[in-house]
Amino acid sequence: MGAISSTTKSTENRIGLTIVYVVATIWLIALLFPLYYTIVLATADRAATLEVPPRLTPSLAKAAVISLDLTPFVKDHLDLSRSDLEKAIKGEIAVAAVRPLYLVQDLMAARVIASVNGQVIAEAYVPEWYLTKYYGKWKNMGPDRPRAEGEEFFKVFNVSYFSQVLDGIATRSAPAYAQPQADSLGQRVQQELVTDNVIQGDWTLQVENSPLDTFNNFLSTLGPVEMWSDLSRASVPRWFINSLIYAFGVIAFQLVISSLAGYALSRLWSRRVSYWIQLFFLATMMLPPFMIFLPLFLMMRNFPFPTVPFTNIPLPGVNLMNTFFGLILPHTAWGFAILLFRGFFDQLPDELFQAARIDGATEMRTFFTIAVPLSKPIFATLTIFTFMAIWAEFAWPYLVANRQEMWTLSIGLFQAAGAAGSGGDARTSSAMAVISAIPPLFIFVFFQRYLVGSIALTGIKG
Repeated sequence: MGAISSTTKSTENRIGLTIVYVVATIWLIALLFPLYYTIVLATADRAATLEVPPRLTPSLAKAAVISLDLTPFVKDHLDLSRSDLEKAIKGEIAVAAVRPLYLVQDLMAARVIASVNGQVIAEAYVPEWYLTKYYGKWKNMGPDRPRAEGEEFFKVFNVSYFSQVLDGIATRSAPAYAQPQADSLGQRVQQELVTDNVIQGDWTLQVENSPLDTFNNFLSTLGPVEMWSDLSRASVPRWFINSLIYAFGVIAFQLVISSLAGYALSRLWSRRVSYWIQLFFLATMMLPPFMIFLPLFLMMRNFPFPTVPFTNIPLPGVNLMNTFFGLILPHTAWGFAILLFRGFFDQLPDELFQAARIDGATEMRTFFTIAVPLSKPIFATLTIFTFMAIWAEFAWPYLVANRQEMWTLSIGLFQAAGAAGSGGDARTSSAMAVISAIPPLFIFVFFQRYLVGSIALTGIKG
C-alpha cells in the first residue's frame, strides 16, 4: 500500500507540475505576443499592413536594384547642351528610382545604377520611408514631377554623379542582372514597370534582400539626421528627450522629498502623530487622479494659486503651462512613495540611529550617513516604479503640454497611432512603441538587483 501510495503521489506531482508549466507557458506567450506583433509590424512593408489576416511572421526587407543603361537616351538627345543633357539624365534616374516604390508596395527601398557606354554615371539610393514621408510629391504625382525636378532629387538623396563619363572617361562597368525568376517579387516589379512604360533607356532589374532596410520604419520614426540638429522642433527625438526630462525630474523630486518625509514619519515624530499623518497620505491615494486634474490645471496656469483660497480674489502668479515645471510639480511627492519609505525605515535597526545621536550627529547627518546608504534597495524600487508610471503617463502631459514641441513620447505615440483623428501609420506607431519600450527595459535591467534586494528585506526586522 505504501509503494502504491508513493507512486500515486509522484504521478499527481508530475501532473500538477505539467499543468503549472503549461499554464505558465501560455500566460508568457500571451504576455509577450503583443510585443512580438508590434515588432513584426514595425519592420513590415506597406503591403504587409494591408494583409487580412495580418502577417504574423517577420521578413527581410526587399530592395529593387535597377541597372539603367542611358546610352540610347543620350544618343537621342545629342542636340541638347551639356547642362540640359545632364538635367535630362538626372530626371530619368529620378523616375527609375521612384517608380518601383510607387507601383509595388512590397519594396522598402530602390537603388539605381545608371550607366552610359557601359560606365557608371550615377548611383541613387532611395528608402521608401523617406520618399513617402517627406517627398510624396515625387511618388504620387506621376513620373513627370521627378523627371522635371531631377536636380533637386539628386541633392535630396545625395546621389553620386560622375559627369566625366559623358567625356568618355571610364569609371567602372555597370552590372547587368539576369531575368528574375517566374512568380517572384522581381518579376512582379518588372511587369509593373513594363506596363507603366515610363523608364527611358534599357534596364534590367533584381530584387534583393536588404537586412538594413528592415529597420527603415524606425528611421521614419526618428526622422532624418537634421532633426537631431534642431531639437527645438516638434519631432520624435524632441518628444523622447522631453519624456526623459519629465521622468527623471519626477524621480529626483520623489527620492528627495518622499525619503525625507518617510524618515520623519518613521524616526522623528511620535507614533500617534505619525499615525494620523499616515492616514492623511492614505486618503490622498484614494482620490482618483482625474478628480484633481482641474484644480491642478488651474494652479499650473497661475502658479501657485489663481485666487486666494476659498475666495474670488485674484493673485499674481506664473503660467507653468507648456513647461517642465508644469509637468513635474504635481508628481513631486506621492503618498504611496512616502509610506513606502516609512515602512522601509521602520525595519532598520534602532541601535544604529541611537548610536548616531549619542555621537552628536544631527538628524540630517544621521539620515544621509545611515538611513540612505542602507536604503539603496528601496531607492531603486521607487525609481523603477516612478519611471514606469511617468514614462507611460498620458493624461496630465496631454492636458498641460498643448504645444507640440513640449509633447512627451506617449502623446506623440497617441497622435502617430491615429487615435486623435490624424490618420496614423501603423508601421510608424509600432516603431515608436518599440522605441518607447527601450528606456523602461533598461531601467528595470539596471535596477532589478536592488529590487530583488528590497523584496528580500521585506518583513525583516533588526
